[in-house]
Amino acid sequence: KKQKKSKIMIRRVIYDVEFCVLVKEKLTPFDSVLVIGSCEQLGEWLPNRCIPLNRSDKIDQGENMVNYY
Repeated sequence: KKQKKSKIMIRRVIYDVEFCVLVKEKLTPFDSVLVIGSCEQLGEWLPNRCIPLNRSDKIDQGENMVNYY
């Protein structure tokens, strides 16, 4: 007698997320801000798999701002 195979449907949902990071120390142009987390996409807490954010320097309302995205 043949066994029935179970079908499992996996739905992958991808979200764009925007967040703000406040760094109280003055960063040099050579410093980086990195994101790490528990899921596979964020490196599973392994520092060598962290995600570096891109740096964008700008002047906003007379203040120098550094944005990371």
